[in-house]
Amino acid sequence: GTSSTENYREILSESFPVSQISKSINDDRLARVLDRLVRSPQASFSATDLSKSVGMSSSWLQHEFTNAVGLPLRAFRKWFRMKSAIISLRQGASIAEAALAGGFYDQAHFSNTFKGIFGLSPTLVFGSGPIRWYVENSNIIP
Repeated sequence: GTSSTENYREILSESFPVSQISKSINDDRLARVLDRLVRSPQASFSATDLSKSVGMSSSWLQHEFTNAVGLPLRAFRKWFRMKSAIISLRQGASIAEAALAGGFYDQAHFSNTFKGIFGLSPTLVFGSGPIRWYVENSNIIP
């Protein structure tokens, strides 16, 4: 079945500070694009592919997506892939398995992206060191 716009607001509210969500998603076309991105983080949809699938121009889709979600489409896709991979890691997947689950080409691509965002390697954070203890015992991380 298709997910309602309410579900996306809930997902986004849990994932972003509320202040970054500039307005609710009230356009069904944007909701369908978000649905595709969320359901298939490993797929490589171009903005042109996504815009054609919902009958919008690429530039209009990117503009409206940024207004509705608070992040540009490409940044959202990168963030969501990272979140998917981290959830997999927290559920016991290896770094290679998590990389594929998140839609990264391979473990190196995931590790480089992770290090670029967080300044640490995923092995250091999710391996068996003191940082892992803080990650696993933090009430901040769902």
